[in-house]
Amino acid sequence: MIITNESKVFQKLLKDVEYIKQALTFAGKYYAGCDPIEPIEPTPKFKVGDWAKIIYNNPVFPDKDLLVRITEVPASGLLSYAQDGKNGVQGQIGSQYLKPATRKEIESYLIGKAKERGYVRGRKVSQVPGFVSGICGDEDKLFYYSDEDVLRYYGGSSLIIYCKGTWASIVPDKKPLPKTKKELLKFMDDYHNSDWIFTRFLDEYED
Repeated sequence: MIITNESKVFQKLLKDVEYIKQALTFAGKYYAGCDPIEPIEPTPKFKVGDWAKIIYNNPVFPDKDLLVRITEVPASGLLSYAQDGKNGVQGQIGSQYLKPATRKEIESYLIGKAKERGYVRGRKVSQVPGFVSGICGDEDKLFYYSDEDVLRYYGGSSLIIYCKGTWASIVPDKKPLPKTKKELLKFMDDYHNSDWIFTRFLDEYED
């Protein structure tokens, strides 16, 4: 018997080969009737001070995509983290539910938190320990330095408003000096029987 491309035997053989190919592909994805085999990615390693994004997708865990800062890394068990760039412990999570955050993600997150905290142009802030005090500049001049975990202004001002879990303190606006008898009486009443510190008066009231 001569088999040609058009013969029924040849066409059946082609169909059988295609069926076998599909079966083998299916077997590569499934084993013993279990779930599809997914590539196993190594669990990321974190150290204290690292930023991570929560990737645990579960309705009972609403913090998916939240950026957190790792604050404690035990020898075994859950990692401790804090939100808002702070230190301390606000929650715990397994490292398998985290992925490292990018520099841009951290910068965007911290700039948003800076706006919420009131770091606006012209606002005076006291120093982050170890750095100088200063006046806040424009938001678009803020830059996050991942190597130092620092958010600072660039271009004319190098004021640091965040460093390794610590935010600079906002200096409150000074109170106006009393101008009427009523205001003077209230001023005296506020300081009556309080620990009078002259420097406190200088700090709290306008020049």
